Amino acid sequence: MVLPVYPNSISLGQIRNEFGGGGRASLSQFYRGRGYVSGDTIGYPLGSPLLIPTGGRMSLGNFHGAKREYVLVFTSSGFFDVPLGLTSCTALIVAGGGGGGIVNNTSEGGGGGGAGGVLYTTCSLQPGTSMPVIVGAGGTVPGHLGVGDGGNSSFAGQVAIGGGSGGGWTGEWSGRYGGSGGGGSAFYGRTGWSGSVPGQGFPGHPGKEEGTSGGGGGCGGAGGLGPGGPPQTITIGGLTFTVGQGGGGGTRSSTIPLQGGGNYGVSIHGAPNTGGGGTGSPRKSNTAGSGGSGLVVLYIH
Repeated sequence: MVLPVYPNSISLGQIRNEFGGGGRASLSQFYRGRGYVSGDTIGYPLGSPLLIPTGGRMSLGNFHGAKREYVLVFTSSGFFDVPLGLTSCTALIVAGGGGGGIVNNTSEGGGGGGAGGVLYTTCSLQPGTSMPVIVGAGGTVPGHLGVGDGGNSSFAGQVAIGGGSGGGWTGEWSGRYGGSGGGGSAFYGRTGWSGSVPGQGFPGHPGKEEGTSGGGGGCGGAGGLGPGGPPQTITIGGLTFTVGQGGGGGTRSSTIPLQGGGNYGVSIHGAPNTGGGGTGSPRKSNTAGSGGSGLVVLYIH
């Protein structure tokens, strides 16, 4: 449409129809300011528009070229109501982390859970529809019984795969496949899973017999003998998230610190909404860390 030119009158509805917007309509929502307008009420505004003039003439040039720009952060599953005319967005999709494994005796440790898979991608949208957003749960413990893999997270057909659980004792010595693979237990030096999802994470590490268990893979690198694989720090739409820490393997020692891991008698859970893996059971402990839940972030621009 063509907006009227001064001195002809212009309505707020005309501005809204021309430049978009949601929720309550206000002039500040559409004023150009720094080149964009503040976010809808359902999102997080990126910066603050300049003050609207209280006297003199207001040029329509202050509105031309302005666009909505905001970030939606989903810490649990929900829906995104796509505005008309919006056909794509940038997305950070993080799956749930795997739970740590348990070795059911007093001398060995369980493998650390792998981090949830991480995707940073462009998603195609369906304007005028309500699109589901799935946030994966963290894996439970004991992960080694096949129930500890992290849940998948997804949006618009893009799927991040949950982290593999860590290896334990009864029947599941090796770490399991996932976005990042779980670490192997120290019970007879069982292996970590060598195949993580390409482009989403890294493998876990084998355990060392009668020693330290393997750490789960992280989205920033493979797990080590003890330490979990490192995370990544990702900035999207001006917000920064640290995601995908692999869970550390359990150890016999009471003094060796482990990156993302547990020491003698201590278990650590993956942090919520980071996709972090849980630690394996340390020596003299029959408990392990559960995986952290996932996250979906949509950058509308």
